[in-house]
Amino acid sequence: MQSDRSASQGGGWRATGAGLLAGAADPLPLALGIATGGIGAGAVAGMGMAARVGIGAASGAISNASVDWASAALTDNPYADPFLAGGAGAIFGALGGALARSAGSQFESSLAHEIGNRFEAENRRLIPPRSETPRFDDDDILPVSGPTGSGGAARNTQKRDSLIGDDAGELIRMRDEDVGRGFGGWLRKGDVTGQMTTDANPVTRMIGANFFEETAGFTDHSVVPDSVNSKMTAMHRKYVGDFNVEFIPAKKAYISEGGQFSLNLAARGRRGDEFNSLVSAYIRDPAPSPDTSPHVVKAGNALRKSMANFAREMKEAGLWSGSADENYLPYIANHAKISQLDELIHQDAMEAFFKAAIIKHSPELGDDLAKRMARGYWGNIRKAGYGIDDGLSRSLHLNDREAFKQSFFENLDNKNLLTDEELEKVFDTLSGLMDETKKSVEPSKGVGYLKRRTLMDYNEQFSVPLRVPSNGQTHMKLKVSDLFEDDAELLFHRYARTMSGRVSFAKQQFINPTSGEVMMDGIKSETDLAKLMNMVRESYRLMPGNYNDKKEAMENALRNIEFGWKRINGIPVFDNSGAYAKWARRIKAAQFIRLMSNMGLNQVQEGWKLISLTGFRASLSQLPAIRTMVAGINSGAFKQDKLLRELTDMTGIGLEGLWNKFDFRLDEDRIGEGLSSRIGQKVDAALEAGQQLTAQVSFMRAISDYQQRWAMKAITQQIAAMARKAKIGDDAFDFSKIKLRDRERLASIGLGDRDAQLLFKNLLNHSEFDGGKIVGVNVGKWDAEAVSKFRTFMGRYTDRLVQANDYGALSKWMSHPVASMFTQFRSFVFGAWAKSTLWTANHGILKDPRMMVMVMGELAAGTATYVVRQAGQTSTDDGFDKFWEEDMKPENLIKNGFARTATASVVPMFADSLLMMTPIGPQFGNARSSGSPTETFFGTPAADQINSARAFSSGLMDIAFGTTGT
Repeated sequence: MQSDRSASQGGGWRATGAGLLAGAADPLPLALGIATGGIGAGAVAGMGMAARVGIGAASGAISNASVDWASAALTDNPYADPFLAGGAGAIFGALGGALARSAGSQFESSLAHEIGNRFEAENRRLIPPRSETPRFDDDDILPVSGPTGSGGAARNTQKRDSLIGDDAGELIRMRDEDVGRGFGGWLRKGDVTGQMTTDANPVTRMIGANFFEETAGFTDHSVVPDSVNSKMTAMHRKYVGDFNVEFIPAKKAYISEGGQFSLNLAARGRRGDEFNSLVSAYIRDPAPSPDTSPHVVKAGNALRKSMANFAREMKEAGLWSGSADENYLPYIANHAKISQLDELIHQDAMEAFFKAAIIKHSPELGDDLAKRMARGYWGNIRKAGYGIDDGLSRSLHLNDREAFKQSFFENLDNKNLLTDEELEKVFDTLSGLMDETKKSVEPSKGVGYLKRRTLMDYNEQFSVPLRVPSNGQTHMKLKVSDLFEDDAELLFHRYARTMSGRVSFAKQQFINPTSGEVMMDGIKSETDLAKLMNMVRESYRLMPGNYNDKKEAMENALRNIEFGWKRINGIPVFDNSGAYAKWARRIKAAQFIRLMSNMGLNQVQEGWKLISLTGFRASLSQLPAIRTMVAGINSGAFKQDKLLRELTDMTGIGLEGLWNKFDFRLDEDRIGEGLSSRIGQKVDAALEAGQQLTAQVSFMRAISDYQQRWAMKAITQQIAAMARKAKIGDDAFDFSKIKLRDRERLASIGLGDRDAQLLFKNLLNHSEFDGGKIVGVNVGKWDAEAVSKFRTFMGRYTDRLVQANDYGALSKWMSHPVASMFTQFRSFVFGAWAKSTLWTANHGILKDPRMMVMVMGELAAGTATYVVRQAGQTSTDDGFDKFWEEDMKPENLIKNGFARTATASVVPMFADSLLMMTPIGPQFGNARSSGSPTETFFGTPAADQINSARAFSSGLMDIAFGTTGT
C-alpha cells in the first residue's frame, strides 16, 4: 500500500488532477454538491449567481473534507487527504452551484461523475491507467446533447472526440420520424426484434429492422425492409434445396443397392454413413478412381455445384475474389478421432505433427513461429465443439483478419503464445497477400491470387510416435485431414448454414433514411461489426438526456446486435459444451418423440389462414393434387406441375422432407457441444432416428411441405391478379388501384411500390396463363433483381401463412440450452405473438373484412380440431358422457377453439397462469396441441414428464405393496 501511495504522490500534475476529480466525485459530496448544485436545487432556487457559487463552494468543501477525515480516522485510509479533498470540493461545489438551474446541469453532473469515477479508480490502482491517446469502451461513452437538446457547448459534437469520426458521425444523424417503429410498444419487450424496432433511438430501430424480421409491421405501415434474417433464410433454402434434390436420390439409390431390408434402420444408416464418407473422399481427391460408384459421382457433382454457388455468392458480396475450388470442403473437428488420438499420442508429438504440416505448406513462416502456431492449433481443435468448423481455416477462407486472430486465441489458456504482429504476419503469408521473397504486398493480385489461403497441408501423411507401442508398432501414419469429419452431407449443411448468413450480412446495405446515404455497405468481417456497434454507441452519445438513463438501452441494443450476428451465422450464443447442455437437448428430443405425434392433425388448421389471406379464388385454384405431390417427393421433381416445379427450384421451399436429419432449425442447439461418451453417442443416434420417425408417422412434415407448396402457388396467383388489376399500360402500374389494407399487408412483408412494379412487370411479361390461372412463371427470363426479390418475398410470405419463427422472434434467454428445454413447443406461440396477434391487430382485426374472416375461420378450424381430438375418448362410457355433456358445451368449444388459433398465441397460456391462482382455475386446459397443460411453467413438457413419471412410480408402488383399493 505504501508503494501505491508513493506512486500516486509521484505522478505529478496528472496525479494531482486525478486526486481533485476523485475527491469531488465521491458519492456523498457528489450527491450534496455537483449533482444538486451545491446544497440542493431547492435551497438555492431564486438566488443569484454569486450566492449559488458561495453556498456550493462551502457545502462541497465541508462535505468532502469531512468524508476524507472520517475515512482516515475510521478505516486508516492511506489515500485520505481532508485538505486536498476540501479544496476540490470547494471548486466543484462552486461549479455545481453555478449550474444549479442551468439546462445543461444534468449532463454536466453525469459527465463529472463519469470522469471522477474513472480517475479515482485509476489513482487507486483498481483499473490500469489510460494511455495518452484516449481509448473507448462501453463505460467510456460520455453523453452529449443531440441536435434538439440543450446545454451550451455540450451540444456541439465537435467539442468532443467522436467514436467513429466526424464524417461517419454525420451518417448516423437521422430524423426520428424517418425510421419506422415496430408495432406493439411495451408489448414487444419479450422479443429481440421488438426490443430493437421499438427503441427510442432511430439508429437502433433501423439496424433492428435490417438484422431481424419485423413481423408485426411498422406503426405507420411503411415498408419493412428485407432483413439479413429473411435473405439468409431465402438463400439457405434455395441452395440446400438444390443440393438435396440431387444428393438425396443418389444416396437412396446407393443404400438400396446394399440389399438391406427396409425396416433394418441400423444397417441402412451405416450404409448411408458409408456413402457420405465416399462422397467426401471423392471431392477431396484430385484424381478420383474411374471405378467410383455412379451414385457417389452424382452426389459429388451435386456437392461441387452447390459449393460453386456459394463461391459465386461470396464473390458478389466481396468476401471472395477467387474461383471455386473443386476439391474444397470445410474442416469440422471429429470428436471421436481427436479423443482417440489424445489417448494414443502425447501432446508434444501432436504439436510436432501439426508443425510439420504447417512447414510443409508454408516454410517461410520459420521453425519457431510454426511451432507456436501448431501448439495453439492443437489446443483449439481439442476443445472445438460439435459441428464447429475450424475457425482459423474459415477465417482464411473469408479473408477475415480479425476473426483469424480471435479464433487462434479463442480456446487457449496461454494468450501470449503469439503476438498480434506475429499473427498478422501469419495471416498475410497464408492468405497470399504477402510475397515473402519481396516482403511487400501486391495489391494487383490482392486476395484473388490466393496461392495458399489454407493453414497447412491437410493431405500429407506423417509418421507420428505413439505414447505406448501397440501390437509391435511404435508409430502410426497420420494426415491432418484424418482429424476432421468426412460426412459430406454434414459438411455441406454446416457450410451452407454459415455461408448463407455471412453472405447475407455482406450484401446488406444499412441506409440512412433521412439523407439516403449508405451508413455501412455490408458487414463483411468482425471489424465491420465492431464499426457498426460503434455507430450505435455514438448514436446514443448524441441523443439528448442523461447518459446513465441511456446506458441500459444502449447495452441491450449492442447485445442484441451481437446475438443477431451469432444466431444468423449459426454460431452458438451460449455455451453448449457442458454435460447439462447435452442432456437438456436429449430431454427435448425425448419430448419431441413422446408428444409430437399429436401435432400432424393440428397442422391442418393453418390452411385457413392461407385461404383467407391469399383469397379464396387464388388459393383454391392452385390447390396441388396430392398424387402429384407424392410423385414429386419420391422423384425429386414435380414434372406434372410446371408452376410448382419452377417455384420450388427458385426458392427451395417445400423441400423440408428431403432435409433428412439436417434441419437447420432443429440441430443448432447441438452446435458447439462437447464430446459424448460411447453410451451418449448411442443415445443420440437412437433419438435422431426416433425424431425422424415421429415426424413422418405424425404426418407433420408431409402436411407442412404440402402447405408450403400450396402457399407458394396461391401467393403467385394472388400477386398475378394484383398485377393485372394495377396495370395501366405497357410495363406501367398504378399501385393505388390495389386496396389500401392489402397494400399495408404487403408492406409488412417487404413489398412496396417500387418492388411491386418490378415483380408485376416480370410476372406479366413472362408468365403463362390458362385463362385467369397462372400455370408457369418462366423465371429464367426474369431480371436478376426481380428473381432475388421474389425469392425473398415468397419466403417471408410463406413463413407467415405456414408459420416459421425467425431468429429475433424470441427473447435471448430462450436460446439457452436449459431455458429452451422449458420453452419447448412454446416457441411457436411465443413467435406467434408478434407474427400473428400483433400483426392482426396492426392490420385491422376489427375493421378489415379479410382479417375478420381470417380470425373467424381460425376459430372454426381450431374448434373442429378440438372436437376431433376430444372425440377419441368416446370409446369408453365415462368418456362418452364427458364428451357430450362437458366438452361439447358452446363455451368450451369457443374458448378451446380460440386457444388453438395462431392469433391467440400466448394469451391463453398467460391467462391460465394467472387464473390457476384463483377459484376460477385454468380455462384452456385442453387447448394444447401436444396434450400438455396450457399454463406457462407447470405445463411445459419437461414438467409434465416429471409429473407423469411421479404418477407412474406412485402407481407401480401401489401395485407392488398392494395399497390400491385399501
